[in-house]
Amino acid sequence: RLAGVQGRFSQIRRALAETGSWRDEVAIGPAGAVSTVILSANLVRDAEGRIDGLVAVFSDISRQKAVERTLVELADRDALTGLPNRRSLDRRIEAAIAGAAACGEGVAVHFVDLNDFKRVNDTHGHAAGDAILAAVAARLATLAGGDAVAFRFGGDEFLLLQPSVCRPEAAAAFARRLVSGLAGPVQTEAMTVAVGASVGTALYPEDGDTAATLVAVADRRAYAAKPPSGGRRNG
Repeated sequence: RLAGVQGRFSQIRRALAETGSWRDEVAIGPAGAVSTVILSANLVRDAEGRIDGLVAVFSDISRQKAVERTLVELADRDALTGLPNRRSLDRRIEAAIAGAAACGEGVAVHFVDLNDFKRVNDTHGHAAGDAILAAVAARLATLAGGDAVAFRFGGDEFLLLQPSVCRPEAAAAFARRLVSGLAGPVQTEAMTVAVGASVGTALYPEDGDTAATLVAVADRRAYAAKPPSGGRRNG
């Protein structure tokens, strides 16, 4: 049960010798049943100042830590689609750039803008529009597969991050896959709607070396690829 404490015995002894007390979070218990606790250890001295004992108090905070993890996860997730949201986007892109720079690879950011989505909301209502967005998000997550991570950017806009790209041709092929995959009708329990999407792609290092720059470039290219009102063309 005290496996999480045993590796810190030297640290605890040093703190007790210097200050007479020690307090920190520790994980205890066997694999699969680990609990997080606050361990407080305090030396007890007699009237002459000699060490007379040690009092250790364990306070189980496992439930509190689980709630904190859930709140962090919810803060980084879009409530409607369940995809990672814009809040976590820059952090994930910057991490991908750092990883790619270390191993000489590239990163692709694909901005996905649904075509004429306002018509869906105007014709069928916002509740129907939300259902379509959730269905599109599920399709994007499937299209991403193991090659990318899909994000809800906001409104009818999504973003897919390819964290490891060896050649620009691979990013271009992935973008075509997105356009093709979203060209078919999107089905919900209430309706089937043809939406379609325009996709703009930005590459690291060719188009920039920061998350903000890559997203801005991909956004501009998606906008440039949008069809005239009422029409569709691939981005």
